[in-house]
Amino acid sequence: MHSCYLRFHRVRFTYPGSTEPVVHELSYSLGPGWTCLAGANGCGKTTVLMLACGMLQPDSGSVNASGTAVLCSQRTDHPPALLDDFQNDWCGDAILLRDSLGIGDRWAERWHTLSHGERKRLQLAVALWGKPSLLAVDEPFNHLDSSGRDAVVEALSAFQGCGLLVSHDRSAMEVLCPRTLLFHPPRISLYNAGYSRAVEEEERERARLAAERESAKRDYLTKKRDARRKMLKARTIQAHAGGTAASFRDICRLGLDGPSRVDGIVQKAGQRSREAAAKAERARERMESITYRKTHRTGIDLAGEPADMNLLLDEDP
Repeated sequence: MHSCYLRFHRVRFTYPGSTEPVVHELSYSLGPGWTCLAGANGCGKTTVLMLACGMLQPDSGSVNASGTAVLCSQRTDHPPALLDDFQNDWCGDAILLRDSLGIGDRWAERWHTLSHGERKRLQLAVALWGKPSLLAVDEPFNHLDSSGRDAVVEALSAFQGCGLLVSHDRSAMEVLCPRTLLFHPPRISLYNAGYSRAVEEEERERARLAAERESAKRDYLTKKRDARRKMLKARTIQAHAGGTAASFRDICRLGLDGPSRVDGIVQKAGQRSREAAAKAERARERMESITYRKTHRTGIDLAGEPADMNLLLDEDP
């Protein structure tokens, strides 16, 4: 089990009818242990789980995983494929899983009358019982109470293969996952850190790139102004050398540059103008090469203060 791995190499995937890829040039390599996939709804987390388990094929690039792969989907409409085999196994591992997840002896026989939380625990038990090399779990805590959640966290923590976890339960992610894939489409970044630390690292990197972009922008604007001054000066020298005594404004407005000349002063002014323009262009290209994820403040702020009353409404019977 310790040789398990999952590798994505420049994976690209687009759903039929969509104009933009859900996954674009994704590359990462994972070994044993859990990795959480974190991001907004609809950003491609479940798609990556399905690609990892071979349920979707990439448009380009490659996905390689060792051994068997199992996906525990978010929905529990249908019983797991190996449910009957698990039900009929009364050896050590199956019994331990039943006990640790609080699974009744006859649950498998009445799948359609189980609650979603009971189905989820049974679904996970069957997946863990199969000891896959890769286990991908999508939102396992949605229908569980606190004791059921704690039991699932403990059961998942004992898994020794390569695990992928999609969840909005941050505390469970922190307990289970030493690695994090952060989804901010089109960028998906792997951090060798738990969720909270990964978010902090990403924010530091975002702030660094934002500052670097702002510095590059100031440099570009400075070089752009310098290039414009030198261009106007070169045009003025050329116009004056041709016998036209015109201002910067008239030269630009009326095109009074005068005839081209090869005089030393005109040549030097033109050369300085071209060099300044080239520097400004290089500064612009450097500025535009620095990209980062922009953040936007959301939510609603309401001013308020603690109320003096203990009740919102107090009426006579």
